[in-house]
Amino acid sequence: LKVNQPKFNQRRISSAKFLGELYNYRMVESAVIFRTLYSFTSFGVNPDGSPSPLDPPEHLFRIRLVCTILDTCGQYFDRGSSKRKLDCFLVYFQRYVWWKKSLDVWTKDHPFPIDIDYMISDTLELLRPKIKLCNSLEEAVRQVQDLEREFLIKLGIVNDKDSKDSITEGENLEEDEEEEEGGAETEEQSGNESEVNEPEEE
Repeated sequence: LKVNQPKFNQRRISSAKFLGELYNYRMVESAVIFRTLYSFTSFGVNPDGSPSPLDPPEHLFRIRLVCTILDTCGQYFDRGSSKRKLDCFLVYFQRYVWWKKSLDVWTKDHPFPIDIDYMISDTLELLRPKIKLCNSLEEAVRQVQDLEREFLIKLGIVNDKDSKDSITEGENLEEDEEEEEGGAETEEQSGNESEVNEPEEE
């Protein structure tokens, strides 16, 4: 991600696909997958929404990387703590997508690529057919704020009457990982001789 050059794009797609397959075969844990997904939507992205040289306004390749990983192994995050982690990530992912869509680089003559829209819709439909999709950046931001406030309340940092101060998505992921059991285990850890991952149970 530090080297934003198109010539490496195909290699990145292959690496994302490979990482997803490693999870499917229990070679990496779900924590690795989620850290990677969050890095795609946060590394080099300015909190105030201003353009960044690491993630230019017209650069949509990170969305492709997210969809590639989710299309490869996301179907296994369908229950237990991994399901909750994916649900949380999809809230942040929608905010990132809508932030990209809202940038001035997209105009009537140069609209947001429809193939990216279809890719996102297909991925979300595959993983969460009943998910409520955001229709604007404001709605996506509001969902993130509600999610972060819910975490703060559960952690006892604030109560229902406190303000809706935000915490970073990285902190959300870390706290969730501490309180919830991780998604996948390696074969050595789980004692399971099966080569292919199976959906997790509570």
